[in-house]
Amino acid sequence: MLVGFLFQGLVTALLFAFGSARLVDTLSPGIGDGPVTVAVALGATVSALLAVALWEGLLFRGALVQNTLEDLAARGVERRTAVGVALVGSALVFGLPHATATGEGASVGFAVFQAVVAGLYFGLAYLLTDSLAFPIGLHLSTNLRVASVFGQPDSAFPALLRLERDLQTTPEGVVIVLGPGLVLVGLVVGWVRLTRDELAVADSLSRPPGRTPDETAAD
Repeated sequence: MLVGFLFQGLVTALLFAFGSARLVDTLSPGIGDGPVTVAVALGATVSALLAVALWEGLLFRGALVQNTLEDLAARGVERRTAVGVALVGSALVFGLPHATATGEGASVGFAVFQAVVAGLYFGLAYLLTDSLAFPIGLHLSTNLRVASVFGQPDSAFPALLRLERDLQTTPEGVVIVLGPGLVLVGLVVGWVRLTRDELAVADSLSRPPGRTPDETAAD
């Protein structure tokens, strides 16, 4: 979560630097009209966004990435190639549907591009840790930032600040997505380095079903 919030802070800084965001409100209660209703609305927001992060993590990382790796391994595809295909393929499958779910102020092209890039670093976090916790935490922090930290102008969610955005697939828009994305990849790699013995895709993710680690290593 902390890594995700640092990443989103950089995204927001670039939005302001390129003139793609404008502050329109602060401490907005959304649909709430008092401390209790605001607290309830915030709790409901976090719960809903966590549910989205969980099911998308399970589907696009836990199921799609792992099943693709296992299938390609069973077909004898070289490990590095299989990892690349699984990572890029899952990111595309995750990103393309965002064409129908663009945020306020974002063009269809920008929404898809941003989601595909997000799918890449979510997938990388999963591959390097063999755990859904890290990518789900990154995903949740991303959604919380858009909903309740730097919220949409007309959203019903309570928000610390509300921003009016203009997000297009211009050179500036590409920098806004890719710049922080590369920083996030560095943070993910650094965190894995600090917490694990090696920086590598877990054998359990790319081992054909029914094979033991010794059998795979012997091939």
